[in-house]
Amino acid sequence: MYFIGILFGCWFSVPTALLGALLAGALAKGKRRKGDRPGRFDCSAGELAPYGIRERTAYVSRMAFTHLEQLPFVGMSHEFVGETQGAPFSAYIVTAKPGQGPPLHTHPYVEVAFIIEGTATITVGEETREVNAGGIVVIPAGAPHRFVNSDASTLRQIDIHASPRFIQTNLP
Repeated sequence: MYFIGILFGCWFSVPTALLGALLAGALAKGKRRKGDRPGRFDCSAGELAPYGIRERTAYVSRMAFTHLEQLPFVGMSHEFVGETQGAPFSAYIVTAKPGQGPPLHTHPYVEVAFIIEGTATITVGEETREVNAGGIVVIPAGAPHRFVNSDASTLRQIDIHASPRFIQTNLP
């Protein structure tokens, strides 16, 4: 199952392999039933809840391919919506201009931001930090957060959401 996690991770970049392996680890806790096709595992809702997954059965036996340009582009990001792509997570592939960023918001699941290029000023709760390329920020479920491109060049980052769909509440 951890191989599947690596596949999930390599779909975007090498660092996300860790998140993929964690998701695959949750799926591996499920029990395989006689006659199940390869890649089907049943898990309890409690085992999957920390990852924002509500379904009891996950199928990982089929590989899918898409291209960044095929994903919808909204605001400053391409949107990879897991439930439409057969994945248990979603991602924003961000290309932000200087000064650009989302409003303060929350999600009911963990988010992990990987800074690929540029510098972001990221606020999580009461803490604000400048994060450069190569930086990784783990944002706890329910934590108010935001980022802004604080550099003169383009910010590229990948934000992995531990949910097959985006659930966001913007704050005042």
